[in-house]
Amino acid sequence: MEEKEEKKILSKFIFVASIPFFFLAFGYLNIAELHLENFLFANLYQVFENKITINPKSPIEELGLILNSGSSLSLLLKDSGEVKVLYKKFEDKRVPIASLTKLMTAVVSIENYPLSLKIRISREAAAQEGTGKLKETKLKEGDIYSVSDLLNIMIVESNNNAAYALAESMGMDNFLNEMNSKAESLGLKNTGFYNPTGLDPKEESGNLNYSSAKDLIRLSQYILKNHKEIFDISVRSTPTNTNELLSEIPNIIGGKTGYTDLAGGSLVLLTKENGGYIASVILQTDSMENRFEEMKKLIAAISKLNE
Repeated sequence: MEEKEEKKILSKFIFVASIPFFFLAFGYLNIAELHLENFLFANLYQVFENKITINPKSPIEELGLILNSGSSLSLLLKDSGEVKVLYKKFEDKRVPIASLTKLMTAVVSIENYPLSLKIRISREAAAQEGTGKLKETKLKEGDIYSVSDLLNIMIVESNNNAAYALAESMGMDNFLNEMNSKAESLGLKNTGFYNPTGLDPKEESGNLNYSSAKDLIRLSQYILKNHKEIFDISVRSTPTNTNELLSEIPNIIGGKTGYTDLAGGSLVLLTKENGGYIASVILQTDSMENRFEEMKKLIAAISKLNE
């Protein structure tokens, strides 16, 4: 009986020990980068947990910084094309993105409307919730704005009236189709849009706009290359600008804030670096304030790396 048990244990050991060679034979040389949820033999993870590193630490993690966020990514993007990962945390995870949605709303508007086009604010557009800023622009039913004016208001203030009005002018379904088609064309595989504002749905069964930290950096790269005016607008220092870091962090070249109860706090920030720029995304912080606090920690850690 004991001999049979020993044979069973030996057979299991041989099977487990052969797994790495199986992957090597089929070219899976970088087991360390596999995400656990996509690992075919996930149950074997505990056997190897002390021998195989899943998602090796990025340079900032080596400094001991772990951001309090659901998903984050920071990349150094050199003009030469070199890309260096500075920090990553569940960078491919699909999460709700609140008003970071408006980055794509701006792209689709610029690519489909003349900036001089006049748009009348409808009752539905005027009824969209505000950002809570005391001096934000209140768009009223019947008011008329140019696309250029609405883009400025939407990007600086994260104004939902303006975002809704821009989308409504094309027809809401058509505009959302354009947003999702653009995401697909840019290879944003973990991104989807159900409204142009990023607001939480009023019905419990409604869908949230979603993306990933990696997709948002890819979208930011596209904007910086093709529609830099979006980020130029985003760094205008006005009393209604929702980005509180503009006066605290030097060399900001673009950004976007987001917050809803369901999405939590989110922030995209681009800062100039010698020979390139750093793109950082923080998603799902537990409060509106903490999106800024976590970003400041990240930027401080990046500065320490450069010392």
